[in-house]
Amino acid sequence: MNDARVISRFGAVRIDNRFVESTAFQHPFFLTHNLIEDRGEGYLHASAGDVVSIDRALYVCGGIYDNYYHWLLFLIARINPDFLLGIDTIVTSQPNTEFQRTGLEKLLKKYGLKAVYVRDNVSLHVRELAVAQQFGTAGLDPHPVFMETFRNLKNELVDSTRPASERIYISRSDASDRKLVNEREVEALVSRHGFTVVSLQGRSLQEQACLLHSANIIISPHGAGLTNIGKREFLRTFCS
Repeated sequence: MNDARVISRFGAVRIDNRFVESTAFQHPFFLTHNLIEDRGEGYLHASAGDVVSIDRALYVCGGIYDNYYHWLLFLIARINPDFLLGIDTIVTSQPNTEFQRTGLEKLLKKYGLKAVYVRDNVSLHVRELAVAQQFGTAGLDPHPVFMETFRNLKNELVDSTRPASERIYISRSDASDRKLVNEREVEALVSRHGFTVVSLQGRSLQEQACLLHSANIIISPHGAGLTNIGKREFLRTFCS
């Protein structure tokens, strides 16, 4: 895209005054005070704010960025040389958590990239903005190189030669939603079958990667923590 404006910390993209809808998966308008969505016309109107200009960049924003699932599948997965086309800069949201900072630092260093962080009240003008397309907002249609990115990130975080031998059950007992009504009974049952009950809450990115890499059997209710199976390379089953 030529002469693109990236607006707000969530990464909404505007060409002239038209909102490029596919660049902001589940864009949280309700969290961004200076943006107004016009569903009838498909436009995005924003206050001008300050303007910062750069020449070329790869867009790797990911909608609701603080969500672990969105961050890994719709942001980190796109940081790959196959998408860069000779570009050495990415445009992304300011990292707010340990897992965001660690993941970005590892891949930026590996590929020799620099990052420009978008924020509210700043209109980032990019003369040439490359976008790795996400097809649709329902389900996932991953690009084949996503798994290469996950492997590279995992190799930066863990000793990949270590054999997987553990059985783990990822509990959601400390989650705010999607909790099992009989969590204690399930945990007791899997424990009797040799599973270690673990929680991912509060664990660093490296700790989560090491934990999932060490497991050869994983049981868990649906939740963002299961996104880690991408780094464990189980996603090949679903993508083939």
